[in-house]
Amino acid sequence: MLSFIRKIILVIIITCLIWVWADKAMTDSRSNVPGTVHIDKSSDPLLWITLNKQTMASIKLKVSGPAAKIDLMDKQLKERGTLGFDFYVSPSEEKFMSAGTWSLPLQPFVQKSKLIGELGLTVEECQPESVPVEVVKLVNKTLAIQVLNENQVPITNAILDPPSVEMAVPENWTGDALKATIVLNSQEVEQSAPVLRKPVVEIGAGITRPCDTMVKVSLPSTETKLKDYSIDAPNIGVTFSWSLQGQYKVELVNMSQVLTSALKIRATPEAKDAYDRIPFKMRLNIVEEDKKSAVELSRELIFNLPEEYVRKGEIMVNEAQPRIAKFKLVNISQIDKTAAAPELPASTPTGPKVLN
Repeated sequence: MLSFIRKIILVIIITCLIWVWADKAMTDSRSNVPGTVHIDKSSDPLLWITLNKQTMASIKLKVSGPAAKIDLMDKQLKERGTLGFDFYVSPSEEKFMSAGTWSLPLQPFVQKSKLIGELGLTVEECQPESVPVEVVKLVNKTLAIQVLNENQVPITNAILDPPSVEMAVPENWTGDALKATIVLNSQEVEQSAPVLRKPVVEIGAGITRPCDTMVKVSLPSTETKLKDYSIDAPNIGVTFSWSLQGQYKVELVNMSQVLTSALKIRATPEAKDAYDRIPFKMRLNIVEEDKKSAVELSRELIFNLPEEYVRKGEIMVNEAQPRIAKFKLVNISQIDKTAAAPELPASTPTGPKVLN
């Protein structure tokens, strides 16, 4: 009897093991497996290689394989988070060693990767199916250095050592494109000690490359005294030439846009007080040629900063983008006097009037 019971137990154990083995040996699959393709470092430092004009490309995979391998993959994905698996393109192995634009088929590339090989999986699909690879030839050129604050406004009085750097950049770069950038935060701008920083160049949209040379950035004592201010009630004055005086009025089409936010400046307290005393904070200049236009015109507004403090470097605009006024110049004689229209008042011989 005891022998019979032992046989029954042994059969049950063997049956369970067979079921477990069969379950693990079953083929399973997963879709939308996340991954990222990167460009590995090129053996040629004078080549700049991007994937669809970016340094990396996101992909989605459909993979299949034994259920045990799929379970292992799921565990690894959970540890890696939402970014998924990383795959690195070797420029030399993929023959991306000369300037031009190429296409990288992703399914065979991912399939032959070491990661997928170790997991023992089959890559059935990849989205996108391929990614464009751009190879740009670089040459060494001398670049000027531009210093910006954290609002991307140039700091023109920075003292640089060295004043320029040598970097590998695309060979078609000339003129104003030949510049590297250093960005200082507000704390670095206000401190008296020099800042050491490696300049960077923007090779493509949002793609930067650091320089190997460390640059010392020093700011004059006046710069360290500057503080950030906001002018909460901006207004605009307009100036006419004498020949246009009394004959035309200005209709500012986008008044709400140009006056919607506070003006941002950097200044010493004394310079800020001087700016506060100026009745009009911005100015729109109307020139003789404007009367010939029958269409809407655009022109950058001028900040009426006090010249004395501008010359001493004690006040500056702290906005990355200029404020552009869109306006029409309307002949007063052709206007129905009873019609109401938003307008900017014309200047007088003593100066422009102000619109709040």
